[in-house]
Amino acid sequence: MEKRHRLSISFKQDYRHVYKFLVQKPNISDYICRVIEDDIRKVKGSRDEEIRRIVMDILSAQEISGISFKPSVLHDQLSNEDIELIDQLF
Repeated sequence: MEKRHRLSISFKQDYRHVYKFLVQKPNISDYICRVIEDDIRKVKGSRDEEIRRIVMDILSAQEISGISFKPSVLHDQLSNEDIELIDQLF
């Protein structure tokens, strides 16, 4: 059986409303994990989009082999494999 990781949280008086909200949930741990997972995805997604925008700006500003890249054209030409590689590099 998998070992559970435990964490104790305390709430300041300013967050009493948060505490009251949480204790009404049937599975507080699961709820907290799902909220944090969503937050992680949002942060990662925004970072990925920023990196993608920077790469596209750099490519569109340069001419490679006499071809001027435009972000909308280049984005349509990137395969999922290319996108994953860029994500891994940055």
